[in-house]
Amino acid sequence: MTQAQFSNGFTDTYKGHRNVKAAWMITSKATGEIVASGHSLDRAKAAKTAANNQRAVFGFTKLPYFDVPSRLYAGANYSFLYDFAAQHGYTGRAFMGEYKRWAKQQNARRNAEIEAKTNIEVIDI
Repeated sequence: MTQAQFSNGFTDTYKGHRNVKAAWMITSKATGEIVASGHSLDRAKAAKTAANNQRAVFGFTKLPYFDVPSRLYAGANYSFLYDFAAQHGYTGRAFMGEYKRWAKQQNARRNAEIEAKTNIEVIDI
């Protein structure tokens, strides 16, 4: 078992079998509450994992995440994307290019709001 001691005194114990070298923790700036924590093989992977988990954290924003498909399939119906976006202020046409630009902007706003309300700490073990 490997233990990580963070700056706020929180200790996270790794019970796996990999040779982890870094640990990460996400905390709320407002309350200091620990939202998520984990271990990674190295410091770079820990930072990337923490950033990805930070975006998945719920409760720090009321803004929804909008799906931005990277591949479009012939015959597929994407109207559910436009309908969901319209419920949240999308007034553009039902064209994928317009929707993708709008959705990426909204997701960036959401991520910025979450990043403003949380802290990430990455430490070496």
